[in-house]
Amino acid sequence: MTDAGKKRKKDKKDKNRIMIGGSSTGTPGVSRAGSPAANGSRAGSPSAAPSRPPLPSAKEIYESLPPQGMNIQNLIVKFKGRVDKTNTQLFIKLVKAVSSFDKAKSWLTPLEKMPSDEHISAFMNGGNAPKPA
Repeated sequence: MTDAGKKRKKDKKDKNRIMIGGSSTGTPGVSRAGSPAANGSRAGSPSAAPSRPPLPSAKEIYESLPPQGMNIQNLIVKFKGRVDKTNTQLFIKLVKAVSSFDKAKSWLTPLEKMPSDEHISAFMNGGNAPKPA
């Protein structure tokens, strides 16, 4: 082979390297067919956590309890999308504020009358406010 032939081979090799590796800086070129912009936000990762529905109120819990009572598991199922591991303890306190609980049967019975907001607040803050008559 002549020197000219060797040079030509080298040119082809460089050309292939450029095409395979993209630009010399290692960043993608202008054309990114089918891809989002390199520095744009990603659709799959929202910037803020989505807001979930609020914890049920004491009134909602009280009204969801039938007069004859219900199993605690069924009550949890009713509010499944609104109660999770982060607010379970608060939910249980609200339930205790508006109902009586039979541990032996795991049975909740609504109080005779919906407790006042003051009673519920005292129960939530103090833990065991006396139940209204």
